[in-house]
Amino acid sequence: MKDLKVSAEDRGVLAEHFAGNAASLEPAIKRRAQGEPLAYILGYFDFMGARFSSDPRAYVTDPETEFLVRCVVREIDAIRERTAAWPIVAEIGFGGGALGITVKKMRPGIRLIGVDVDPDALALGTQNIATAGVDVELVRSDWFSDWPLADQPAL
Repeated sequence: MKDLKVSAEDRGVLAEHFAGNAASLEPAIKRRAQGEPLAYILGYFDFMGARFSSDPRAYVTDPETEFLVRCVVREIDAIRERTAAWPIVAEIGFGGGALGITVKKMRPGIRLIGVDVDPDALALGTQNIATAGVDVELVRSDWFSDWPLADQPAL
């Protein structure tokens, strides 16, 4: 694998993270230079003011998905205004759970169901749910084969 250039910003983050452990810093810089996501090396990433555990079991949430979270929250608010009830929200491809957990923290009244086909990703999601202290139902499914509700959602 061809080495990539490690930015000064990433070097600074790694130096701060591994302060006092010089033996770990150089291998971490090498991992980053080979293209490994910074979040996997650090074991976490920050998203919308919260810290989430991260490793290769799930994709790293892109900062740009903050827009998606805000759109979902806007729709939740619109449904709540129209119906006076909290909606059921499902995140398909829950992974480590940063998006769904963030939505749940912003609108704790919703029922959130996280669906993922990968048990390892769900294990990471379970860890992040516990850290966040929120209630999320997790379902291992190849999308809707094990949907937990009696009525299938309208697609």
